[in-house]
Amino acid sequence: MSNGKVPPAEAFALYVGLGESRSYTAICQKYGVSKRAVVALARRHHWPERLREIEEEAARRLRESQVVSIVEARERHLKALKIMQAKALTGLREKSVRSVGEAARTLEAAIKLERLILGESTSNTNVSVEERQQREVDQLLVDDEDEDGAGDECEGDEDRT
Repeated sequence: MSNGKVPPAEAFALYVGLGESRSYTAICQKYGVSKRAVVALARRHHWPERLREIEEEAARRLRESQVVSIVEARERHLKALKIMQAKALTGLREKSVRSVGEAARTLEAAIKLERLILGESTSNTNVSVEERQQREVDQLLVDDEDEDGAGDECEGDEDRT
C-alpha cells in the first residue's frame, strides 16, 4: 500500500506482532511510507502506551497460567502421595509387603514429600536434650576460659563478641 495511507489498526497489529524485531522502520517498509509518517501515526495513536499495556497483560496472563499449572501439579503429586501412604499403611497392617521395613520407608518417604510440597520442614528441627546440654557445657567451658584469661588481652583489644 504505497498511496501514503497507513491503516492505523492494521499497522499497530503488525507492529505488536513483530515481537523482538519490532521497529517503526519495518512498518514504513511494509506500507511504503516515511519513518516520520509512522512515528507521527504511532504518537497520535499512543502505540508505546498501548504496547506496554498489551505486554503487561500478556505477562499477567502468563503468571496466572504458571500458577494454575503449579497448583495442578501439586494436587496431582499430593494425590499420588496419598495413594502411596495408603498402600504403605495397608502393607503395614496386613504385612503383605515384602517387609514391614519397606512399608515404613515408603510411608516415611511419602510423608516427607507431602510435607515438602506443602512447604513444611521435611526433617526434625527440634534440638534434643543431649544436644542442648552439650551446648551449655561447651558455653560454660568457653566462659570459664574467658574469665581465667582476663587481663591477657593487649591494650586496646576489646572482646566485641
